[in-house]
Amino acid sequence: MASSKANPTVLMRRKGWSQLDVLKSMEDQGYSKRRLPGAYVAGDLSELRKTILLCSKCKHGFDWKRHGYYNVSLYEQILGTGRCDKCKEDSTKLFFYIHETNVGLCWMTKDQYRASRLGAAIV
Repeated sequence: MASSKANPTVLMRRKGWSQLDVLKSMEDQGYSKRRLPGAYVAGDLSELRKTILLCSKCKHGFDWKRHGYYNVSLYEQILGTGRCDKCKEDSTKLFFYIHETNVGLCWMTKDQYRASRLGAAIV
């Protein structure tokens, strides 16, 4: 006998997905209140290979080497500004991490910049 409090999930096929609907479905919804923020950062964001911003209080709980991230703040001594992905506090001194597969697409290290500058000067 089924419980009267059961709330079954009904899945219906939707006709006519617009491009905006598809983009909204791919958008990150953030972590839910029932889940730990550290699990959201280490699990969801790192699996999606997104850029991660962490404040000085929260950066110690994230193992960036194990998840395959490039620590921009450590190697380039550049800090970010925005909202921490773990504690959601606004800060002007955030440590940010870029996934190693995206480093060449969105970031140029100091060594790469020097090499490109020297190559441009020789030509």
